[in-house]
Amino acid sequence: MEMQVNASLLKQERSKRAWSQEHLAQVTGLGLRTVQRIESSGMASNESIASIATVFEMTVAQFMVEATIEARNAAAGLFQKNRLWITLAIVVVAQVVSPPQLTVALACLWVWVAFELGSYFVNKRSNPESA
Repeated sequence: MEMQVNASLLKQERSKRAWSQEHLAQVTGLGLRTVQRIESSGMASNESIASIATVFEMTVAQFMVEATIEARNAAAGLFQKNRLWITLAIVVVAQVVSPPQLTVALACLWVWVAFELGSYFVNKRSNPESA
């Protein structure tokens, strides 16, 4: 199974020891092309990164990329920044496709939009750079 690893840390550790990719491949028992691929793509099998971590006297966890956490946070941040527009789109679609009997639900959705709009302007006023 391939996993995302910190390729820049790998390069940094290799450079710190003044090792070439060929030398790293030799001491880990990996192929040169495998080392090159890991450094360029940041993807490695469990076995490959375990070999590299052992040679560098580090743990596999130190090579794990926290990009998944950062990606989730970035996605959440994107949602937070566009929350008003997402909410408005949901309400407009619901207004267009819903039967007339759903007036209470639609009223609640429009209240939600009003709340988001108020939050947007309060946030923009208190922190102009973030909005």
